[in-house]
Amino acid sequence: MGYQYRGRCYHQAPQVDSITYVHSREKLAPGELIRCTIVDADGYDLIARPSADLENKISLPLAT
Repeated sequence: MGYQYRGRCYHQAPQVDSITYVHSREKLAPGELIRCTIVDADGYDLIARPSADLENKISLPLAT
């Protein structure tokens, strides 16, 4: 299970524009800047995931 945070993109003005909800696997600190990818929308609000959470990390055994 992950964490959900409220934030905004650089183009969203506080108290005027919609909100960006960030769904993260890791705990984030208030005020922390996170590079995210928008993955969905809910009406006017955006749903984002940290880009690091979306990267495919596959480790294969090395042949020796």
